[in-house]
Amino acid sequence: MASVTSVGGIFSVEIVLRYAKPVTQYNAVMTANGTAHTLGNMVTGPDGSGQMQNQVLLTTGTYVVSIQIYDTSSNPGHSALVLQTGQGTIVSPAFPTTASEGQQPYGNRK
Repeated sequence: MASVTSVGGIFSVEIVLRYAKPVTQYNAVMTANGTAHTLGNMVTGPDGSGQMQNQVLLTTGTYVVSIQIYDTSSNPGHSALVLQTGQGTIVSPAFPTTASEGQQPYGNRK
C-alpha cells in the first residue's frame, strides 16, 4: 500500500509492505513529473512486512506521481525493481491562510 498526500508542496508518503521477501532491504522512490526523489530504505521483518514514512519538498502545483520499490539486498551492488504503482495525478495546493480578511500577518503589525 502506498499513500501520497500533499499541501504547500510538501508531499507526505507512506508505504506499507505485506508478504514481501523476508529480511530484505528495499529502496523506495517517488517519481513526480518524471523526476525521481529517493524516499529512503526499509528492511522487511521475518514475516515480510515493512513500512516507512517520509516527505519530499517540491512546490505547489499539479504532479503526475508514482512509487517504485527496489530490492537492494538480494544481489549486492545491483537494485532490482520489484514493485511500481500506476501513475496518479496529485494537486498540491498552497497552505491555507489563517489571517482573517483585512487582518495583517503577525510580522507586519504596527
